[in-house]
Amino acid sequence: KFRFRGLTKGTYEVVVTLEGRAPLRELVAMNTQNQIYEVQFYLRPDAPVSRSERSAVNVAYLRLPRSVRGEFDRAVRWSGEGKHEKSVTSLKKVVALEPGFAPAHNQMGIDLYNLRRSEEAAQAFRRAIQLDPRSAHAFVNLGKLLNESGNHLEAIEFLKAGVSVDPGSCLGFFQLGIAYYQLSSLQVAESYLKRALDLDGRREYPIRLELANLYLKRKQPDLAAGQLKAYLRENPNGAEAAQVKQTLARLASQSKTP
Repeated sequence: KFRFRGLTKGTYEVVVTLEGRAPLRELVAMNTQNQIYEVQFYLRPDAPVSRSERSAVNVAYLRLPRSVRGEFDRAVRWSGEGKHEKSVTSLKKVVALEPGFAPAHNQMGIDLYNLRRSEEAAQAFRRAIQLDPRSAHAFVNLGKLLNESGNHLEAIEFLKAGVSVDPGSCLGFFQLGIAYYQLSSLQVAESYLKRALDLDGRREYPIRLELANLYLKRKQPDLAAGQLKAYLRENPNGAEAAQVKQTLARLASQSKTP
């Protein structure tokens, strides 16, 4: 237990640093009524990681027999072309020969997800995590899938594990923001969404739209309009541009109403 004095209302980040682990982070939204807050951290067993395994090149991939490596490359190529059934077929060959190769299970989860075979995708992601507890992609992929299925509490557990392994995971923080928004913890959701926005230099994800929804739910139309205008500046031809313009027009009309 820890005691802090003089803290005012707001959102605080609690960071726990343990030797040999990535920092564990948790956001706490404090109000002026409660004096005691419980913060939970999820610890998963770390697989021993050698210096070579931390390098940019995946050593497990390089250790694959050439034929298996070629099959895996083929699967990734099929997946990139949207041919997910073909990718799954190739990946099944890979895991039959190299069942301990975690990236193949993660990739299979991605393809199964795109084929809308969610339960099988979840199993594949869980297997990838079991084989490689430092696979940030698998943690985040599973968290995203759980979010979409409405299992936000379990999603948060896996997403937090993912961003602990990879603090630069924009998708991980974005999905955490979505999970907390769905749980109506808006202050924490806002903090995670803002962090995701900071990480999303190429604006790959509709983070501003999620922030706008959050501000509308919190009855802060000016902040919502600011996010929507920024979205239009960054995505003038985006798929949601027409709807965003309609929402802005509605907000402007409401602001003029006495």
